[in-house]
Amino acid sequence: MIDQKRIRRRTFMKHSAVLGMASAFGLDGDKTLGLTEGATEKKEQKRPNLLFVFPDQMRRHAMGFMKQDPVITPVLDRFSDDSIVFTHATSTHPLCSPYRGSLFTGLYPHRSGLPTNCHSSRRNVYLRRETTTLTDILARGGYDVGYIGKWHLKTPDEGHGYHGPWIPPEDRHSTDFWYIWSDKHRNNFQPSYWKNDAQPDELIVPGRVWSAIHETNVAVDYLYNKNKAFRDENKPFALFVSWNPPHDPYTKAEVPKEYYDQYGDAVSKELLNRDNVVDSKKTEGATRHARGYFASVTGIDDQFGRILQALKSTGLEEDTLVVFTSDHGEMLGSHGLMTKNQCYEESFGIPLLMRWKGRLLPRRDDLLIGTPDLMPTLLALLGLGDKIPAGIHGKDLSAAVQNEKQAHRPEIAWYFNASNNARGLRTHKMSCFFDRKKDATTDLLFNLNDDPYQMHNLAKARPDLLKEFGAQTYEWLKNIGDDFSDYQKKGAYLNTIPV
Repeated sequence: MIDQKRIRRRTFMKHSAVLGMASAFGLDGDKTLGLTEGATEKKEQKRPNLLFVFPDQMRRHAMGFMKQDPVITPVLDRFSDDSIVFTHATSTHPLCSPYRGSLFTGLYPHRSGLPTNCHSSRRNVYLRRETTTLTDILARGGYDVGYIGKWHLKTPDEGHGYHGPWIPPEDRHSTDFWYIWSDKHRNNFQPSYWKNDAQPDELIVPGRVWSAIHETNVAVDYLYNKNKAFRDENKPFALFVSWNPPHDPYTKAEVPKEYYDQYGDAVSKELLNRDNVVDSKKTEGATRHARGYFASVTGIDDQFGRILQALKSTGLEEDTLVVFTSDHGEMLGSHGLMTKNQCYEESFGIPLLMRWKGRLLPRRDDLLIGTPDLMPTLLALLGLGDKIPAGIHGKDLSAAVQNEKQAHRPEIAWYFNASNNARGLRTHKMSCFFDRKKDATTDLLFNLNDDPYQMHNLAKARPDLLKEFGAQTYEWLKNIGDDFSDYQKKGAYLNTIPV
Protein backbone atom coordinates (compact mmCIF):
# COMPACT_ATOMS: atom_id res chain seq x y z
CA MET A 1 0.00 0.00 0.00
CA ILE A 2 1.26 3.43 -0.85
CA ASP A 3 2.58 5.56 2.00
CA GLN A 4 0.19 8.53 2.01
CA LYS A 5 2.35 10.49 4.45
CA ARG A 6 5.35 10.11 2.16
CA ILE A 7 3.30 11.46 -0.72
CA ARG A 8 1.75 14.29 1.25
CA ARG A 9 5.15 15.61 2.25
CA ARG A 10 5.54 16.58 -1.35
CA THR A 11 2.18 18.28 -1.65
CA PHE A 12 1.98 21.94 -2.53
CA MET A 13 -1.65 22.46 -1.60
CA LYS A 14 -1.03 25.88 -0.09
CA HIS A 15 -2.14 29.38 -0.96
CA SER A 16 1.34 30.49 -2.00
CA ALA A 17 1.85 27.49 -4.24
CA VAL A 18 -1.32 28.21 -6.18
CA LEU A 19 0.00 31.68 -6.84
CA GLY A 20 3.28 30.18 -8.00
CA MET A 21 1.48 27.89 -10.39
CA ALA A 22 -0.47 30.82 -11.81
CA SER A 23 2.80 32.58 -12.49
CA ALA A 24 4.24 29.48 -14.14
CA PHE A 25 1.35 29.43 -16.59
CA GLY A 26 1.54 33.14 -17.29
CA LEU A 27 -1.73 33.93 -15.55
CA ASP A 28 -2.68 36.85 -13.37
CA GLY A 29 -2.33 35.61 -9.81
CA ASP A 30 -5.13 37.76 -8.43
CA LYS A 31 -7.47 36.68 -11.17
CA THR A 32 -6.53 33.03 -10.77
CA LEU A 33 -7.47 33.14 -7.10
CA GLY A 34 -10.56 35.23 -7.71
CA LEU A 35 -9.12 38.09 -5.64
CA THR A 36 -10.96 40.78 -7.52
CA GLU A 37 -11.67 44.03 -5.71
CA GLY A 38 -14.65 43.81 -3.46
CA ALA A 39 -17.06 40.94 -2.98
CA THR A 40 -20.60 40.60 -4.20
CA GLU A 41 -22.95 41.74 -1.48
CA LYS A 42 -25.18 39.04 -0.12
CA LYS A 43 -28.71 39.56 -1.41
CA GLU A 44 -32.03 38.20 -0.30
CA GLN A 45 -33.18 35.52 -2.72
CA LYS A 46 -36.35 33.54 -3.11
CA ARG A 47 -34.40 30.49 -4.20
CA PRO A 48 -30.90 29.17 -3.53
CA ASN A 49 -28.15 29.24 -6.09
CA LEU A 50 -27.00 26.02 -7.70
CA LEU A 51 -23.34 25.22 -8.34
CA PHE A 52 -23.06 21.92 -10.21
CA VAL A 53 -19.47 20.74 -10.79
CA PHE A 54 -18.74 17.58 -12.77
CA PRO A 55 -15.31 16.50 -14.01
CA ASP A 56 -15.17 13.81 -16.68
CA GLN A 57 -14.27 10.19 -15.89
CA MET A 58 -13.74 10.39 -12.12
CA ARG A 59 -14.72 7.23 -10.31
CA ARG A 60 -16.29 7.11 -6.87
CA HIS A 61 -13.22 5.42 -5.40
CA ALA A 62 -10.91 8.30 -6.38
CA MET A 63 -11.56 10.43 -3.31
CA GLY A 64 -9.19 10.14 -0.39
CA PHE A 65 -11.87 10.00 2.31
CA MET A 66 -13.32 6.87 0.67
CA LYS A 67 -10.10 5.07 1.66
CA GLN A 68 -9.95 3.04 -1.52
CA ASP A 69 -7.75 4.60 -4.21
CA PRO A 70 -4.46 6.06 -2.92
CA VAL A 71 -5.34 9.52 -4.17
CA ILE A 72 -4.63 12.97 -2.72
CA THR A 73 -7.85 15.03 -2.44
CA PRO A 74 -7.65 17.31 0.62
CA VAL A 75 -10.40 19.63 -0.63
CA LEU A 76 -12.94 16.87 -1.22
CA ASP A 77 -11.94 15.25 2.06
CA ARG A 78 -12.86 18.46 3.90
CA PHE A 79 -15.91 19.10 1.73
CA SER A 80 -17.26 15.63 2.56
CA ASP A 81 -17.45 16.58 6.23
CA ASP A 82 -20.04 19.26 5.42
CA SER A 83 -21.89 17.30 2.71
CA ILE A 84 -24.14 14.39 2.01
CA VAL A 85 -21.89 11.73 0.49
CA PHE A 86 -24.01 9.41 -1.63
CA THR A 87 -22.03 6.19 -1.34
CA HIS A 88 -24.14 4.29 -3.90
CA ALA A 89 -24.63 6.92 -6.63
CA THR A 90 -24.43 5.54 -10.17
CA SER A 91 -24.03 6.74 -13.74
CA THR A 92 -27.00 5.01 -15.37
CA HIS A 93 -25.23 4.88 -18.75
CA PRO A 94 -21.54 5.41 -17.87
CA LEU A 95 -20.55 7.29 -21.01
CA CYS A 96 -20.21 11.04 -21.50
CA SER A 97 -23.04 12.04 -23.86
CA PRO A 98 -25.64 9.53 -22.58
CA TYR A 99 -24.96 10.69 -19.01
CA ARG A 100 -25.37 14.34 -19.96
CA GLY A 101 -28.49 13.57 -21.92
CA SER A 102 -30.10 11.90 -18.91
CA LEU A 103 -28.84 14.58 -16.51
CA PHE A 104 -30.50 17.39 -18.45
CA THR A 105 -33.66 15.60 -19.62
CA GLY A 106 -34.43 13.10 -16.83
CA LEU A 107 -34.85 10.46 -19.55
CA TYR A 108 -33.14 7.16 -20.29
CA PRO A 109 -30.86 7.16 -23.36
CA HIS A 110 -33.41 5.63 -25.76
CA ARG A 111 -35.59 8.69 -25.20
CA SER A 112 -33.08 11.46 -24.57
CA GLY A 113 -31.68 11.33 -28.12
CA LEU A 114 -28.22 10.39 -26.80
CA PRO A 115 -27.84 6.58 -26.71
CA THR A 116 -24.09 6.86 -27.25
CA ASN A 117 -21.38 9.52 -27.53
CA CYS A 118 -21.80 12.37 -29.99
CA HIS A 119 -19.52 11.81 -33.00
CA SER A 120 -19.48 13.19 -36.51
CA SER A 121 -20.31 9.71 -37.89
CA ARG A 122 -23.48 9.47 -35.76
CA ARG A 123 -25.73 12.11 -37.26
CA ASN A 124 -28.77 11.30 -35.13
CA VAL A 125 -27.07 11.46 -31.71
CA TYR A 126 -27.66 14.90 -30.16
CA LEU A 127 -29.82 16.80 -27.67
CA ARG A 128 -32.97 17.91 -29.47
CA ARG A 129 -33.80 21.59 -29.59
CA GLU A 130 -37.42 21.00 -28.65
CA THR A 131 -36.64 18.88 -25.58
CA THR A 132 -37.26 20.59 -22.24
CA THR A 133 -34.11 20.44 -20.15
CA LEU A 134 -33.02 21.17 -16.62
CA THR A 135 -31.50 24.48 -17.73
CA ASP A 136 -34.70 25.47 -19.56
CA ILE A 137 -36.74 24.95 -16.40
CA LEU A 138 -34.23 26.78 -14.24
CA ALA A 139 -34.30 29.76 -16.59
CA ARG A 140 -38.09 29.83 -16.63
CA GLY A 141 -38.00 29.65 -12.84
CA GLY A 142 -36.02 32.86 -12.60
CA TYR A 143 -32.45 31.57 -12.64
CA ASP A 144 -29.50 33.10 -14.44
CA VAL A 145 -27.92 30.01 -15.99
CA GLY A 146 -24.21 29.64 -16.73
CA TYR A 147 -22.30 26.80 -18.37
CA ILE A 148 -18.50 26.48 -18.50
CA GLY A 149 -16.46 23.71 -20.13
CA LYS A 150 -17.37 20.55 -21.98
CA TRP A 151 -20.82 20.31 -23.59
CA HIS A 152 -20.72 17.09 -25.68
CA LEU A 153 -24.43 17.14 -26.53
CA LYS A 154 -24.36 17.96 -30.25
CA THR A 155 -23.19 16.07 -33.31
CA PRO A 156 -19.81 17.42 -34.45
CA ASP A 157 -19.42 18.61 -38.02
CA GLU A 158 -18.95 15.86 -40.60
CA GLY A 159 -15.44 14.44 -40.57
CA HIS A 160 -14.53 16.10 -37.25
CA GLY A 161 -14.84 13.02 -35.04
CA TYR A 162 -15.38 14.06 -31.42
CA HIS A 163 -14.29 17.66 -32.00
CA GLY A 164 -16.76 19.91 -30.20
CA PRO A 165 -18.87 21.95 -32.64
CA TRP A 166 -20.06 25.52 -32.30
CA ILE A 167 -23.53 25.54 -30.78
CA PRO A 168 -26.11 28.03 -32.10
CA PRO A 169 -27.94 29.99 -29.38
CA GLU A 170 -31.22 28.17 -29.99
CA ASP A 171 -29.55 24.88 -29.02
CA ARG A 172 -28.07 26.17 -25.74
CA HIS A 173 -31.25 25.53 -23.79
CA SER A 174 -31.73 28.87 -22.07
CA THR A 175 -28.13 29.31 -20.97
CA ASP A 176 -27.30 32.96 -20.25
CA PHE A 177 -23.52 32.75 -19.77
CA TRP A 178 -21.90 30.43 -22.30
CA TYR A 179 -18.20 29.45 -22.20
CA ILE A 180 -17.77 26.19 -24.10
CA TRP A 181 -14.65 24.11 -24.71
CA SER A 182 -14.15 23.45 -28.39
CA ASP A 183 -11.24 21.03 -28.58
CA LYS A 184 -10.91 17.31 -28.83
CA HIS A 185 -10.30 15.75 -25.44
CA ARG A 186 -6.60 15.26 -26.25
CA ASN A 187 -5.73 18.93 -25.98
CA ASN A 188 -5.95 19.64 -22.25
CA PHE A 189 -3.00 22.04 -22.47
CA GLN A 190 -4.16 23.84 -25.62
CA PRO A 191 -7.82 24.56 -25.03
CA SER A 192 -10.00 27.00 -26.94
CA TYR A 193 -13.47 28.33 -26.24
CA TRP A 194 -16.54 30.05 -27.58
CA LYS A 195 -17.95 32.72 -25.28
CA ASN A 196 -21.52 33.97 -25.38
CA ASP A 197 -22.23 35.54 -28.80
CA ALA A 198 -18.95 34.51 -30.43
CA GLN A 199 -19.29 33.22 -33.97
CA PRO A 200 -17.70 29.93 -35.12
CA ASP A 201 -14.43 31.63 -36.12
CA GLU A 202 -14.20 33.74 -32.95
CA LEU A 203 -12.46 31.34 -30.59
CA ILE A 204 -10.75 32.39 -27.36
CA VAL A 205 -7.34 30.70 -27.19
CA PRO A 206 -5.82 31.32 -23.73
CA GLY A 207 -2.43 29.78 -24.55
CA ARG A 208 -0.65 26.94 -22.83
CA VAL A 209 -2.73 26.35 -19.72
CA TRP A 210 -4.40 23.25 -18.32
CA SER A 211 -8.04 23.44 -19.38
CA ALA A 212 -9.37 22.85 -15.86
CA ILE A 213 -7.30 25.75 -14.51
CA HIS A 214 -8.53 28.14 -17.18
CA GLU A 215 -12.16 27.09 -16.78
CA THR A 216 -11.85 27.56 -13.03
CA ASN A 217 -10.52 31.07 -13.65
CA VAL A 218 -13.73 31.78 -15.55
CA ALA A 219 -15.92 30.15 -12.89
CA VAL A 220 -14.27 32.21 -10.14
CA ASP A 221 -14.80 35.40 -12.14
CA TYR A 222 -18.42 34.37 -12.68
CA LEU A 223 -18.92 34.10 -8.92
CA TYR A 224 -17.27 37.45 -8.19
CA ASN A 225 -19.19 39.00 -11.10
CA LYS A 226 -17.12 42.16 -11.20
CA ASN A 227 -19.00 45.01 -12.89
CA LYS A 228 -21.93 42.59 -13.24
CA ALA A 229 -20.31 41.28 -16.40
CA PHE A 230 -21.30 37.63 -15.97
CA ARG A 231 -24.80 37.43 -14.50
CA ASP A 232 -27.78 39.32 -13.19
CA GLU A 233 -27.26 39.70 -9.44
CA ASN A 234 -30.98 40.20 -8.91
CA LYS A 235 -31.50 36.57 -9.82
CA PRO A 236 -30.26 33.35 -8.25
CA PHE A 237 -27.70 31.63 -10.46
CA ALA A 238 -27.29 28.06 -11.64
CA LEU A 239 -23.71 27.47 -12.75
CA PHE A 240 -22.55 24.23 -14.36
CA VAL A 241 -18.79 23.62 -14.51
CA SER A 242 -17.76 20.67 -16.68
CA TRP A 243 -14.02 19.93 -16.65
CA ASN A 244 -12.52 17.45 -19.10
CA PRO A 245 -9.82 16.08 -16.72
CA PRO A 246 -9.36 13.50 -15.31
CA HIS A 247 -10.35 12.10 -18.71
CA ASP A 248 -7.48 10.39 -20.54
CA PRO A 249 -4.79 10.87 -21.77
CA TYR A 250 -2.89 10.53 -18.50
CA THR A 251 0.66 10.96 -19.70
CA LYS A 252 3.06 13.07 -17.66
CA ALA A 253 2.89 15.73 -20.36
CA GLU A 254 -0.89 16.06 -19.95
CA VAL A 255 -0.91 16.86 -16.24
CA PRO A 256 0.53 19.94 -14.49
CA LYS A 257 3.89 19.01 -12.96
CA GLU A 258 2.87 20.35 -9.57
CA TYR A 259 0.16 17.71 -9.25
CA TYR A 260 2.17 14.92 -10.83
CA ASP A 261 5.06 15.48 -8.42
CA GLN A 262 2.82 15.06 -5.38
CA TYR A 263 2.90 11.32 -5.99
CA GLY A 264 6.67 11.23 -5.54
CA ASP A 265 8.21 7.96 -6.63
CA ALA A 266 5.01 5.90 -6.26
CA VAL A 267 4.95 2.98 -8.68
CA SER A 268 1.94 1.51 -10.43
CA LYS A 269 1.69 -1.47 -8.06
CA GLU A 270 1.16 0.94 -5.18
CA LEU A 271 -1.39 2.99 -7.07
CA LEU A 272 -3.33 0.16 -8.70
CA ASN A 273 -4.27 -1.39 -5.39
CA ARG A 274 -7.63 -2.94 -6.29
CA ASP A 275 -7.76 -6.73 -6.15
CA ASN A 276 -9.44 -6.97 -9.55
CA VAL A 277 -6.70 -5.20 -11.53
CA VAL A 278 -5.50 -7.49 -14.31
CA ASP A 279 -2.04 -7.06 -15.77
CA SER A 280 -2.43 -7.59 -19.49
CA LYS A 281 -1.51 -6.06 -22.81
CA LYS A 282 -4.88 -4.35 -22.90
CA THR A 283 -4.23 -2.61 -19.59
CA GLU A 284 -0.64 -1.54 -20.19
CA GLY A 285 -1.97 2.01 -20.13
CA ALA A 286 -3.05 1.56 -16.52
CA THR A 287 0.46 0.53 -15.53
CA ARG A 288 2.02 3.45 -17.37
CA HIS A 289 -0.49 6.14 -16.47
CA ALA A 290 -2.01 5.40 -13.06
CA ARG A 291 0.06 8.20 -11.61
CA GLY A 292 -1.19 10.58 -14.29
CA TYR A 293 -4.82 9.67 -13.59
CA PHE A 294 -4.55 10.25 -9.87
CA ALA A 295 -2.51 13.41 -10.42
CA SER A 296 -5.32 14.71 -12.64
CA VAL A 297 -7.82 13.96 -9.88
CA THR A 298 -5.62 15.89 -7.44
CA GLY A 299 -5.60 18.80 -9.88
CA ILE A 300 -9.38 18.72 -10.11
CA ASP A 301 -9.57 18.66 -6.33
CA ASP A 302 -7.42 21.80 -6.18
CA GLN A 303 -9.57 23.63 -8.74
CA PHE A 304 -12.71 22.69 -6.86
CA GLY A 305 -11.11 24.24 -3.79
CA ARG A 306 -10.60 27.52 -5.63
CA ILE A 307 -14.27 27.62 -6.57
CA LEU A 308 -15.36 26.88 -3.00
CA GLN A 309 -13.09 29.64 -1.73
CA ALA A 310 -14.60 32.11 -4.19
CA LEU A 311 -18.08 31.07 -3.10
CA LYS A 312 -17.13 31.74 0.52
CA SER A 313 -15.35 35.01 -0.20
CA THR A 314 -18.34 36.42 -2.06
CA GLY A 315 -20.73 35.63 0.80
CA LEU A 316 -22.69 33.19 -1.38
CA GLU A 317 -21.76 30.00 0.46
CA GLU A 318 -24.87 29.58 2.63
CA ASP A 319 -27.20 30.52 -0.24
CA THR A 320 -25.83 27.90 -2.61
CA LEU A 321 -26.52 24.21 -3.13
CA VAL A 322 -23.19 22.76 -4.23
CA VAL A 323 -23.11 19.46 -6.11
CA PHE A 324 -19.89 17.61 -6.98
CA THR A 325 -20.19 14.55 -9.19
CA SER A 326 -18.92 12.99 -12.45
CA ASP A 327 -20.41 11.58 -15.61
CA HIS A 328 -18.84 8.12 -15.12
CA GLY A 329 -15.84 6.38 -13.66
CA GLU A 330 -12.62 4.85 -14.99
CA MET A 331 -11.75 1.14 -15.04
CA LEU A 332 -7.96 1.73 -14.88
CA GLY A 333 -7.06 -1.94 -15.32
CA SER A 334 -9.82 -3.46 -13.20
CA HIS A 335 -11.17 -6.62 -14.86
CA GLY A 336 -8.55 -6.10 -17.55
CA LEU A 337 -10.40 -3.05 -18.87
CA MET A 338 -9.68 0.63 -19.42
CA THR A 339 -11.80 3.80 -19.50
CA LYS A 340 -15.58 3.50 -18.99
CA ASN A 341 -18.92 2.24 -20.36
CA GLN A 342 -18.87 -0.91 -18.23
CA CYS A 343 -21.26 -2.32 -15.65
CA TYR A 344 -18.54 -2.77 -13.03
CA GLU A 345 -18.39 -0.45 -10.03
CA GLU A 346 -15.22 1.30 -11.23
CA SER A 347 -17.20 2.63 -14.21
CA PHE A 348 -20.80 2.53 -12.94
CA GLY A 349 -20.06 4.10 -9.55
CA ILE A 350 -19.56 7.87 -9.37
CA PRO A 351 -18.90 10.50 -6.72
CA LEU A 352 -21.95 12.48 -5.67
CA LEU A 353 -21.71 15.01 -2.87
CA MET A 354 -24.26 17.70 -2.01
CA ARG A 355 -23.69 20.58 0.37
CA TRP A 356 -26.23 23.18 1.38
CA LYS A 357 -25.14 24.64 4.67
CA GLY A 358 -27.87 24.81 7.26
CA ARG A 359 -30.33 22.97 5.02
CA LEU A 360 -28.96 19.50 4.25
CA LEU A 361 -27.72 17.27 7.07
CA PRO A 362 -24.12 16.15 6.37
CA ARG A 363 -23.86 12.36 6.42
CA ARG A 364 -23.03 9.21 4.48
CA ASP A 365 -26.14 8.06 2.63
CA ASP A 366 -26.60 4.84 0.63
CA LEU A 367 -29.49 6.23 -1.46
CA LEU A 368 -29.65 4.41 -4.80
CA ILE A 369 -29.76 7.48 -7.03
CA GLY A 370 -29.20 7.27 -10.79
CA THR A 371 -28.58 9.88 -13.46
CA PRO A 372 -32.21 10.54 -14.57
CA ASP A 373 -33.12 11.18 -10.92
CA LEU A 374 -30.84 14.21 -10.69
CA MET A 375 -33.01 16.54 -12.77
CA PRO A 376 -36.26 16.20 -10.78
CA THR A 377 -34.44 15.95 -7.45
CA LEU A 378 -32.50 19.17 -8.01
CA LEU A 379 -35.58 21.02 -9.23
CA ALA A 380 -37.50 20.00 -6.12
CA LEU A 381 -34.64 21.00 -3.81
CA LEU A 382 -34.57 24.42 -5.48
CA GLY A 383 -38.29 24.94 -5.00
CA LEU A 384 -39.29 24.12 -8.57
CA GLY A 385 -40.81 20.71 -7.92
CA ASP A 386 -44.07 21.76 -9.56
CA LYS A 387 -42.14 22.39 -12.80
CA ILE A 388 -40.85 18.81 -13.17
CA PRO A 389 -41.97 17.64 -16.64
CA ALA A 390 -44.56 14.91 -16.81
CA GLY A 391 -43.42 11.68 -18.41
CA ILE A 392 -39.74 11.78 -17.49
CA HIS A 393 -38.11 8.60 -16.20
CA GLY A 394 -36.22 10.09 -13.25
CA LYS A 395 -37.75 10.20 -9.78
CA ASP A 396 -37.81 13.12 -7.38
CA LEU A 397 -35.74 11.87 -4.43
CA SER A 398 -35.55 15.24 -2.70
CA ALA A 399 -37.41 13.97 0.38
CA ALA A 400 -34.73 11.30 0.87
CA VAL A 401 -31.99 13.85 0.27
CA GLN A 402 -33.56 16.01 3.00
CA ASN A 403 -33.62 12.98 5.30
CA GLU A 404 -37.38 12.93 5.75
CA LYS A 405 -38.56 9.89 7.69
CA GLN A 406 -41.25 8.75 5.26
CA ALA A 407 -39.27 9.50 2.12
CA HIS A 408 -39.28 7.08 -0.80
CA ARG A 409 -35.93 5.31 -1.09
CA PRO A 410 -35.52 3.14 -4.22
CA GLU A 411 -34.41 -0.46 -3.79
CA ILE A 412 -32.86 -0.54 -7.27
CA ALA A 413 -30.54 1.60 -9.38
CA TRP A 414 -30.92 0.75 -13.06
CA TYR A 415 -28.17 0.20 -15.62
CA PHE A 416 -28.93 1.13 -19.24
CA ASN A 417 -26.16 0.74 -21.80
CA ALA A 418 -27.35 1.16 -25.37
CA SER A 419 -23.89 1.48 -26.92
CA ASN A 420 -22.50 -1.72 -25.35
CA ASN A 421 -25.95 -3.33 -25.38
CA ALA A 422 -26.42 -4.31 -21.76
CA ARG A 423 -29.12 -3.73 -19.17
CA GLY A 424 -29.34 -4.54 -15.49
CA LEU A 425 -29.57 -3.30 -11.96
CA ARG A 426 -27.83 -2.72 -8.68
CA THR A 427 -29.31 -3.13 -5.21
CA HIS A 428 -27.54 -2.36 -1.95
CA LYS A 429 -26.27 -5.93 -1.78
CA MET A 430 -26.27 -7.32 -5.32
CA SER A 431 -25.58 -6.33 -8.93
CA CYS A 432 -26.98 -8.15 -11.95
CA PHE A 433 -26.41 -7.39 -15.63
CA PHE A 434 -27.46 -8.88 -18.94
CA ASP A 435 -24.84 -8.25 -21.63
CA ARG A 436 -25.99 -8.94 -25.17
CA LYS A 437 -23.81 -8.78 -28.26
CA LYS A 438 -24.61 -10.12 -31.71
CA ASP A 439 -22.54 -13.24 -31.14
CA ALA A 440 -22.42 -13.44 -27.34
CA THR A 441 -24.78 -13.66 -24.39
CA THR A 442 -23.43 -13.02 -20.92
CA ASP A 443 -25.22 -12.89 -17.58
CA LEU A 444 -23.44 -11.38 -14.60
CA LEU A 445 -24.44 -11.65 -10.95
CA PHE A 446 -22.39 -10.44 -8.00
CA ASN A 447 -22.82 -10.25 -4.24
CA LEU A 448 -21.35 -6.84 -3.50
CA ASN A 449 -21.19 -7.41 0.24
CA ASP A 450 -19.08 -10.56 -0.05
CA ASP A 451 -17.39 -9.69 -3.34
CA PRO A 452 -17.00 -5.90 -3.64
CA TYR A 453 -14.53 -6.26 -6.53
CA GLN A 454 -17.07 -8.31 -8.56
CA MET A 455 -14.64 -11.16 -9.21
CA HIS A 456 -16.99 -14.12 -8.68
CA ASN A 457 -19.89 -14.39 -11.13
CA LEU A 458 -22.79 -16.19 -9.43
CA ALA A 459 -25.04 -16.36 -12.50
CA LYS A 460 -24.77 -20.13 -12.89
CA ALA A 461 -24.62 -20.90 -9.19
CA ARG A 462 -27.74 -18.86 -8.32
CA PRO A 463 -30.23 -19.19 -11.20
CA ASP A 464 -33.02 -18.32 -8.76
CA LEU A 465 -31.57 -14.89 -8.09
CA LEU A 466 -30.74 -14.41 -11.76
CA LYS A 467 -34.39 -15.02 -12.66
CA GLU A 468 -35.64 -12.77 -9.87
CA PHE A 469 -33.52 -9.87 -11.07
CA GLY A 470 -34.24 -10.79 -14.67
CA ALA A 471 -37.98 -10.49 -14.07
CA GLN A 472 -37.49 -7.06 -12.48
CA THR A 473 -35.32 -5.90 -15.37
CA TYR A 474 -37.78 -7.26 -17.93
CA GLU A 475 -40.68 -5.44 -16.28
CA TRP A 476 -38.70 -2.20 -16.07
CA LEU A 477 -37.78 -2.31 -19.76
CA LYS A 478 -41.37 -3.02 -20.76
CA ASN A 479 -42.56 -0.10 -18.67
CA ILE A 480 -40.14 2.37 -20.25
CA GLY A 481 -40.71 1.07 -23.79
CA ASP A 482 -37.24 -0.33 -24.41
CA ASP A 483 -36.81 -3.52 -26.46
CA PHE A 484 -33.21 -4.03 -25.29
CA SER A 485 -31.50 -3.21 -28.55
CA ASP A 486 -28.33 -1.26 -29.16
CA TYR A 487 -28.56 2.24 -30.59
CA GLN A 488 -28.00 0.89 -34.11
CA LYS A 489 -31.03 -1.41 -33.79
CA LYS A 490 -29.11 -4.52 -34.82
CA GLY A 491 -31.38 -6.75 -32.79
CA ALA A 492 -33.77 -6.75 -29.84
CA TYR A 493 -32.87 -8.94 -26.86
CA LEU A 494 -35.70 -8.33 -24.39
CA ASN A 495 -36.87 -11.93 -24.56
CA THR A 496 -33.39 -13.28 -23.83
CA ILE A 497 -33.55 -12.06 -20.23
CA PRO A 498 -34.11 -15.02 -17.88
CA VAL A 499 -37.40 -14.62 -16.01
